[in-house]
Amino acid sequence: MIDKPSISQKVFNHFKDQSHFTRGELHDFLRKENPGLSDGTFGWRVNDLKKKNIIQQVKTGIYTVHVKMEFHLQQEKSLWRFLFNFGKDAGYPKLCIWNTQVLERLSKNHNHKNHIILEVKPTAIEQIYNCLSKTTEYIPYINRIDASAPTYEDASKNPVVIKRLIPRSPIKTIYWDLIHFPFPTLEKILVDILMETNIKDELQRTHLIGLFDNAINSYVIDFSKLYNYADRRGKLDDIRHFIHVYLPHHNASLF
Repeated sequence: MIDKPSISQKVFNHFKDQSHFTRGELHDFLRKENPGLSDGTFGWRVNDLKKKNIIQQVKTGIYTVHVKMEFHLQQEKSLWRFLFNFGKDAGYPKLCIWNTQVLERLSKNHNHKNHIILEVKPTAIEQIYNCLSKTTEYIPYINRIDASAPTYEDASKNPVVIKRLIPRSPIKTIYWDLIHFPFPTLEKILVDILMETNIKDELQRTHLIGLFDNAINSYVIDFSKLYNYADRRGKLDDIRHFIHVYLPHHNASLF
């Protein structure tokens, strides 16, 4: 006796040759399988397929069966120590922190000097800058690293770039060893990096294309979240143009 394929298998087989499909298309397919399907049952079925990693959302109302990895930042002891010592001065927990070392997972360029990115409320910027200036372990900068500064080449100190935290930034909080780590999502990292890149510079542009290409190929990206954040930063048109022009193989019309 041959077992009948499950609804999960049917969904996968039906959509496996498509890069993406809409919620409406999924609804039509499931209605053919079950003509009496109610809206409530359909909503439950969509959530069940997502929980089972049969489908993934790439944008509001858009899905794929080509499941990718979730992007997770590593819980570094150096960041734990930083938050433990300076979190209060930085306005913890209303902040965002990460190390640019994570970019090595997305890029083949490993020549840059890694540093901590710390985003805080505007009222906390001066306080945390002054606090870090008095330490022997960190070199603080505001907004971006100044490679011409006399202290930049001091290998014994860790650069910390302090920035203003954009309201409603996409942040994921992870609890580790008694501290809540407010990490940026991949969507936030990509938008922020685009904003700091000079697209007209061929070397920077090539590096950014490779970084975006690797991120889209390897990890789950919620493009609704990415574009909403880009819109709040006033860069929605820029990032749409970048993907459309330099990454057309990722079906820019979808995004």
